[in-house]
Amino acid sequence: MADKAAKDGICAVIIQGKIPPESFFPHISKLCMKEWQDSWDSTPTNKLFLIKPVLVKNKLRTSLCHRDETVLTRLRIGHSRVTHSYLLSRESRPICDHCKCVFTVKHMLLECPSTAVVRDKYYSSTTLKELFSNVDARCILDFTKESGFYHAI
Repeated sequence: MADKAAKDGICAVIIQGKIPPESFFPHISKLCMKEWQDSWDSTPTNKLFLIKPVLVKNKLRTSLCHRDETVLTRLRIGHSRVTHSYLLSRESRPICDHCKCVFTVKHMLLECPSTAVVRDKYYSSTTLKELFSNVDARCILDFTKESGFYHAI
């Protein structure tokens, strides 16, 4: 009976499906996001994991220009010209003029006492995760502009 059913299946006419391929895109996207999240979860020592442990599709910010989006992305990943230019120039890591410590994006956005007054005007966060999760992007950008970091990012 199994052999007969298999032979009948070979001879059967295949009817074109009525489901358009676009209908599968959300399912494929969901599967890809799940696999990416599983991979992301397996690297908790990654410094970006501390900022964003749960991955989501980025929502487009139509109110920000391309340059502002670039600056925000560089701040989120912790890489900017001012903090990482030493990698290409073979110079030593940048030092904060005020604090005499290694100058990082975290130091610039959260720690440096020289920009505390300006920072308090726009936000008060203690971690980068909190900053990028709870503070409006425009406030972060305005802080970088007023504190003089924007064009160095």
